[in-house]
Amino acid sequence: MSKDRKIAQVLAAFATNLCQFTNGFAVSLSSYSIPQLQSGEGGIQFTVDETSWFASVLAIGSITGSLWGGYVSDKIGRKKSIIIDCIGTVIGFLMIGYFNSFPVIIIGRLLTGHFVGSNMVATPIFVGETSHPDIRDFTGSFLMIMYCSGFTLSMFLGAILHWKLVCYIACVFPIIGIVIMFLMRESPSWLLRQKREIEAFDCLNFYRGNEEIVRLELDRMRDNMLRIDKQRLSLGDTTSQRLQAKMRRITESSFLKPFLLLNLMLGIGLEWGGFPAIAYYTHTLLENLQAPVNPYWMAVMLAGFR
Repeated sequence: MSKDRKIAQVLAAFATNLCQFTNGFAVSLSSYSIPQLQSGEGGIQFTVDETSWFASVLAIGSITGSLWGGYVSDKIGRKKSIIIDCIGTVIGFLMIGYFNSFPVIIIGRLLTGHFVGSNMVATPIFVGETSHPDIRDFTGSFLMIMYCSGFTLSMFLGAILHWKLVCYIACVFPIIGIVIMFLMRESPSWLLRQKREIEAFDCLNFYRGNEEIVRLELDRMRDNMLRIDKQRLSLGDTTSQRLQAKMRRITESSFLKPFLLLNLMLGIGLEWGGFPAIAYYTHTLLENLQAPVNPYWMAVMLAGFR
């Protein structure tokens, strides 16, 4: 595999994760905007209840987006799904930044959460399906690195600029992602599932640059798909038979042990540990602590450390 093709894979992973970079802006936005909204800075003022909605509605959008992202990326392709996510994220931030109406801002916030949530589903799939195994561990780390970097930059900009101006800056990154994604190719695995083998070969050749490697990878993909099809057939012919087989599967210890462990680590350890509340209300919490440091710069330091 040539060096320039590795660069193409890294560039594809970078482009699709630019929406996750903007996700860092989306999550942190409420933290530094809420004190300004409650004080009426910039000619717009929210009540405590309104700021609570402003912070939490992003999570509601992320739930719908996570369900939407899997369906759309399977239906129309990973590349198109990611481009739609980037466009939706830009529209959401523009609504938040341009309008002063509470309902419109909430809708913009909901849209932003929806599309960054959708992108969080489509991005790892696209990166995994376009990156060669030799660099997949590197490109796979982009999602969390980009998210945390966006979170930190957003906190920094929130410390020196008005929060509405930060909304406009946040739009720059998904727009760059859209431009680069138009230069990239679709996921070869997805194309192969759609029986578009010639396109799958061309796209994989774009990412690999070696026809021998491409043929070997495509053969492995076909074998995997055949194995998956056989597994589906073994579950039964009817929907009820397949459902019963899946219910039996989820009661087995080989499924339950890793499932419960992951939920203990991620669900209880992270979400129940209070991170979302801290992320959405960092500045408010720091102000209530009455720390002898400017809460805006303290938030930047905490985000950078993270």
